[in-house]
Amino acid sequence: MKEEYDFAALLACRITTLMREKDRDLTLRQLAVLLICCTSKQPWTVKGLAIRLMIPTPSITRAVDHLERAGLVKRGDNPDDWRSVLVTITPDGKRYAARFFGGYEAGRRKVIE
Repeated sequence: MKEEYDFAALLACRITTLMREKDRDLTLRQLAVLLICCTSKQPWTVKGLAIRLMIPTPSITRAVDHLERAGLVKRGDNPDDWRSVLVTITPDGKRYAARFFGGYEAGRRKVIE
C-alpha cells in the first residue's frame, strides 16, 4: 500500500510541476490531451479525444486551442472527413511530454530502490 501511495505522490508531483511552468500553464485536461496524442501512433479527432476522455467536445476544442497556441499540438485536415480535423503532437509537444515521462520514470525507479 505504501508503494502505491509513493507512486501516486510522485505522479501528482510530476503533473503539478509540469502544469505550472512559467511558459506552459496547462490544465489537467490539456495535459491529458497532450499525453494521449503523445502516446498514440495515429492522430486524433477532437470528437475521438472527447469520447476517450468522456468529456464534452467543446471542452476538448478549448484544450486543443490552448495546446495549439502553445505550439504543443497542431490541427490538420482529415482526409476521411472534411468536417473534422486531426490533432497531432508537435516536436515541441513531444519534448514537453518526454520531460513528464522521463521525470516520472526516474522518480519511480528511486521509489522502488
